Amino acid sequence: MILRSLIPKPSFFCWEISALLTRLKLKKRDKVKAIAFTFHPYIIWLLEERDRFFREELEMEFQNISSIEKYHAHVYFDEFTVEQAKVLCEEAGKRFSLIVGRMHHRPIGPHPSWSCQLAFDRSNHTDLLTWLALNRNDLTILIHPLTGNDLKDHTDYASWMGVPQELNLDVFK
Repeated sequence: MILRSLIPKPSFFCWEISALLTRLKLKKRDKVKAIAFTFHPYIIWLLEERDRFFREELEMEFQNISSIEKYHAHVYFDEFTVEQAKVLCEEAGKRFSLIVGRMHHRPIGPHPSWSCQLAFDRSNHTDLLTWLALNRNDLTILIHPLTGNDLKDHTDYASWMGVPQELNLDVFK
């Protein structure tokens, strides 16, 4: 990290001061006070450098969310959880008036597991995700917006419920 190279290493100074204080036969409490007093300017400088570093180096550029109208939730399942996933997806479709895709009994696209896609819009985003979180019963779900950049949608902008899975990103190249 850049910041680490800017900071002098205090270990030699600490050892030197500790040895000096030991020779003076100070009590432990007084040694701690003496070390803290000695390094007080160093600590203040370190905190100022940390704040400056984060202000300069980590300025964030925020995306405009108003352009995102649609989302996908991919419910992952296997031969043991296929019925559970089917019931979950059908119930979500009824409750939230969303589009329930086919139950894919093989990996498809970037998805490494069997899956079913739920397509929904911004109007039921919060309620649907809350409902899925409470009712997924250990199923893994990938949620992502549709921004027009499939790679970023499935990686940078994606959220997971359950255990994240490694996607086959080669399909986006």
